[in-house]
Amino acid sequence: MPISLGVIVTSFVLAFSTFVRAILSFIFSVSWTYFVTSTRIYGLWIEFKTNSQSLAEARKKCVRSMKEKARRERQARHERREDEKAKEVCRREAEKEKLKAKVRTAPEHLLPMREDLGDVDLGQVAFRGA
Repeated sequence: MPISLGVIVTSFVLAFSTFVRAILSFIFSVSWTYFVTSTRIYGLWIEFKTNSQSLAEARKKCVRSMKEKARRERQARHERREDEKAKEVCRREAEKEKLKAKVRTAPEHLLPMREDLGDVDLGQVAFRGA
């Protein structure tokens, strides 16, 4: 029972006593400042010299480069897709031409021309099945 009573009293004191919170805050901030300034951390912070404006500029450059990269990749995908569509159209046209060539019964140079048909005497040709 005494442990839980101590936790409850401490919670109430920290929650409702501004004087206790001010003293604890003072002790923490002075000790933390002493620690930071007595070590090399503070010197590094001063040498680093980063302000919010330079961080914002770095962020803008980074975001801009990521957007440009994504835009280039999207454009490349779009161009590849268009190339594939064009190749498919060419392939289909070539298949159509092959089918047209297969439908022909003989090469064109062996087929009779209209001028050549005038010399043929149809009376001499015997039709089977007639």
